[in-house]
Amino acid sequence: MICNFTNLLISIIRSYNNNERTKFLKNIANLHGIKIDSKEPIVIYLENIGLSKMNVSKDLDTNKLAIIAENYLTLMMINSLIMQIDDNNPLIDKRFKEIFDYINMSKIKRDSDIKSMGDLKRFIEYSLNYFYDYYLNYLEYGIEKDIQDMPVIFINIERFVELFKKAINNPNHITFLFDKKDDIAIFSTKAINDLLGSRINKDISIKIVCEPEKWETFLTNNKQFVEATHDYGTMELDDSFKNYSRTLRKKWEFLEDEIY
Repeated sequence: MICNFTNLLISIIRSYNNNERTKFLKNIANLHGIKIDSKEPIVIYLENIGLSKMNVSKDLDTNKLAIIAENYLTLMMINSLIMQIDDNNPLIDKRFKEIFDYINMSKIKRDSDIKSMGDLKRFIEYSLNYFYDYYLNYLEYGIEKDIQDMPVIFINIERFVELFKKAINNPNHITFLFDKKDDIAIFSTKAINDLLGSRINKDISIKIVCEPEKWETFLTNNKQFVEATHDYGTMELDDSFKNYSRTLRKKWEFLEDEIY
């Protein structure tokens, strides 16, 4: 089933949100975890895929919220990769030096350089917490942050994955499984749509797994639409989409009867 599951580089997978789905997706990720010096495809499972959904005042700057969401998404993807790397392996730091250099160049403040996998994990965790706290404080109190206060901004996920694959010596692509179990901020949804719209590259495959009606928008933060067949492929794990379509059809038939 894994061959059929990964044959589309980018796709939205429709399925009921239940324990069977979660178990199925986690099993795929466990079977195709990160291995050093391997040519097998890698599958990364993400259950926390965005910022929490909260009420947003019309007075707030949506561009700032988009920036927060985009950075948070990138950091989550990076974190999902590096947390599978054993930082007790004495050879790891040498393999990942190019990544350390790249992140050091991306840092806003060059107070202390990242020199080890342990340093990188701590920095990414700190950055994730920073952007999440920024999101909460901006929504609740309108507190803004200057770019110079941020730990890092706009890491290029394509470049990071390219360097990551080089470090682990694996030429195959990496599939990120976004399992949408809970509601997320609309800006996080749009940030993921940005990945779909860009169609990424040969290094990254994006798969969004959700119930048919639970992906709230196909707009990006750049106000572009992502479209089926043009920007992404779709597939079904169960009959959820068939039942959803049947329900919609009944609603339309009811409306037609009411009108005519």
